[in-house]
Amino acid sequence: VSFFLQKFTGCRLGEHCGLRWSDVNMQDKTIRFVEYQVDIYDRRLKGGEKDERLIPMHDRLYEYLAEMLPEVIDNNDDLPIFPNRWVKFKQVFGSRYSEKFSQAYGFTTHELRANVVSQLMML
Repeated sequence: VSFFLQKFTGCRLGEHCGLRWSDVNMQDKTIRFVEYQVDIYDRRLKGGEKDERLIPMHDRLYEYLAEMLPEVIDNNDDLPIFPNRWVKFKQVFGSRYSEKFSQAYGFTTHELRANVVSQLMML
């Protein structure tokens, strides 16, 4: 799921790993990337509040989410979708996921983001 979130949005690692259920609106087909603090989670974006944004969801991403993560359709909880990606001692989302991603795909999440952002800019 995280791979497709990054592939279709060009978001950063910590942005998709820290998404909350309430950040994904399947009815409006939008995804919010925002800073928040809830429970033990203190989600910060690289550029702070200026990086907060609401983006339209690609139709293919909608299909992937509905199939692979069907609870996202009706879940509006403010807790993270991937709570196991929170690294408490570093106070970030996704650092362990990044290592596993590189081993699985042979490139980094940053390289995936750079490729997606380059394609979006060309459009």
